Amino acid sequence: MSYCLKISIGILLLIGITLPANGQEKHWVKLINEQITLKENNQQLELVFAIQNGMHIQADEVNDPNFIPTRITIEWPASFQIDSAQFSAPKTFKMIGEDQPLQVFSNQFTVKFLVKKAQKGTFKIPGELYYQACNAYKCFFPRTLNFNIDLQN
Repeated sequence: MSYCLKISIGILLLIGITLPANGQEKHWVKLINEQITLKENNQQLELVFAIQNGMHIQADEVNDPNFIPTRITIEWPASFQIDSAQFSAPKTFKMIGEDQPLQVFSNQFTVKFLVKKAQKGTFKIPGELYYQACNAYKCFFPRTLNFNIDLQN
């Protein structure tokens, strides 16, 4: 076997080992409450996200421009009137090697929306959570978590 062929096979094996088995990127965050029912007097919609143990994600507002803030995008139906997202309060975390503490979400966080107007019915509403996950030693490339909300009103 030629040297170039051996190198090529080695590179392909290395790439195969580092990619997840299903070809998708790893996520450290998941939406807990995909099914939501709005009640007549409940004008607030709350999404709850869980973060894998030992991990945290950057808050929606960061002090250091080297870190990427968490963002949420939801494709609300045209008949809905929704105020902007309100994230839960972040926690302070001191990452090894960083001079300043970071503002992060750990374990679980919520995103609340004030519902001004919502049409009656059942809706499947797509959304995206863009986030940067870190452990105590390093941060990973940003991820986009795609999700759906099954909303009953």
